[in-house]
Amino acid sequence: MDIWMVLGLALLPAFGNFAGGLLAEFTSTPKNRLNNALHAASGIVIAVVAIEIMPEALQQISA
Repeated sequence: MDIWMVLGLALLPAFGNFAGGLLAEFTSTPKNRLNNALHAASGIVIAVVAIEIMPEALQQISA
């Protein structure tokens, strides 16, 4: 794979993060939307832990 292709694909999330930061800095978010976003993020984290990490941890404990 060409190094420029790798660098280009690596910079895409960085630019997205930068654009999101600028958007968050210059716009105001209603408290209700922020509350819903934080609840959704915590639900995703709990789901990842329950589906990906817990079965491995339980298997390590029982072995």
